[in-house]
Amino acid sequence: MDYRVPGLGSPNNDKSSSVYVLDVSAPTAPQLRKIVKTGPLVGKKEYDIDTYSGSHPNAITFGPEAVYVANGNNDSVSILHSRTFRELGRIPLSLLKGQNRKIKGVQPVALALSPDAQFLYVAEAGINAVGVVRLEGQSGRLIGHIPTGWWPSSVAVSADGRTLYVANASGRGAGPNNVIGSEAGSPK
Repeated sequence: MDYRVPGLGSPNNDKSSSVYVLDVSAPTAPQLRKIVKTGPLVGKKEYDIDTYSGSHPNAITFGPEAVYVANGNNDSVSILHSRTFRELGRIPLSLLKGQNRKIKGVQPVALALSPDAQFLYVAEAGINAVGVVRLEGQSGRLIGHIPTGWWPSSVAVSADGRTLYVANASGRGAGPNNVIGSEAGSPK
């Protein structure tokens, strides 16, 4: 099947839903080294259904074995070779098994690697959790989820690996300060 976006051309164009690798050894004159498409291309089948949008790569982290890219529309993490940037594989993040595995909505938006590079933490905004991935060389598998507040948008690990920090982008918030010096506008 041929997918085309009127006025834009192919949604698989390198300029859309891609990771740009830049050489910044000369910060005032960065050089483009490579453009990488992560996740399945639009029109390709994944889990027996057509992919209808770009993978939306939106976070990246790197370790000694590989580079990891969160694919927000694809509910996966791409594993890239650390020197060639070729996609070596993908870690699926779906909570569901079997036929239901094709349902999307996990929405990975941020990544953090443990100091020992044994675990990858994935902020899963669509399900209000942090996915825990056990890395195995240049592959990995999802081993569980840590519940979080509403829409986890950033994740970091302490230098000793004992503390995971999660920032949440949604919530009730304090609202406007309607009355100066009063608690009237604060959440209870």
